[in-house]
Amino acid sequence: MTATVFHGIDFANKKANHGQCWLIDDGAHLSARFGAAPSETLQRTAVDCPFGTTVAFERLLRGEPATNETVDVFKSRATERLLRRVVTEYQVNRDWQARSVADREQFPRASFFNGSSHVQPSVGMVIVPELLGWLADHAGTDAAARLAAMRRARLGEGAIVEAHPRLFLYSALERLRRLRGTPFTVEELDAIAGYKGSDADAEARRARVFDLLRTDGRWLGFGDRALRVDDVAALVDTDHAFDAWLSALTAWAHEQGETWAWQTTNRLDRATVEVEGHILVLRINDA
Repeated sequence: MTATVFHGIDFANKKANHGQCWLIDDGAHLSARFGAAPSETLQRTAVDCPFGTTVAFERLLRGEPATNETVDVFKSRATERLLRRVVTEYQVNRDWQARSVADREQFPRASFFNGSSHVQPSVGMVIVPELLGWLADHAGTDAAARLAAMRRARLGEGAIVEAHPRLFLYSALERLRRLRGTPFTVEELDAIAGYKGSDADAEARRARVFDLLRTDGRWLGFGDRALRVDDVAALVDTDHAFDAWLSALTAWAHEQGETWAWQTTNRLDRATVEVEGHILVLRINDA
């Protein structure tokens, strides 16, 4: 097959914190590259940042009454509230909660998943306006075409889609947990939950997470691909690079039909997603 490229972007307010990764699919490997863009055809890009605002907030901006106020007063999107509930029920999260007293003393991390901090409400994020401007610039100069392109992006139907690296990582590991039938060790779960950060041990945690994903690729769910990262140091150097890699994997997985599309959730409707967008993670129950 002709090699195709999937682009992952960790979008940030400060340009120095942007992360970019290109994932090259040659039919046998998913090879990660950092730095200059490869020459192969770009298939799809996934960006770590909300692609919309809440329906209620948009109505308020237009001077219309908002009828679907949420517990956080119009700030969170339907997809954010949905994924909070779903990830809370993941077995990997339950495994962490069920650790022993001795494990709690050795690994005192408060939580494996925190819905408030790990899935922040989009309207409260200052990065969203810049991302929407970036999306519009990639859709051309015609206003109608820009709006149409942004709707496609939010629906997951465009060349650019929304990623959430931590939730994608958790969905990948949840797949592995169910396929293996045995839990990860508490040490592994601690590394997974703490993969972000800049402390002295953060690179080692990211390397541990990469090994988990690379060693057992059944979570990919499609074909026979092996993960390849020639420059592991570049991957684990910062969480921005690691998140960009997870975003590129999100773009690839979505292209293969492995993600949980909004149409299959039964809890999101097209009109809402066209405004708010939808976070893409791996399907679990039929993995």
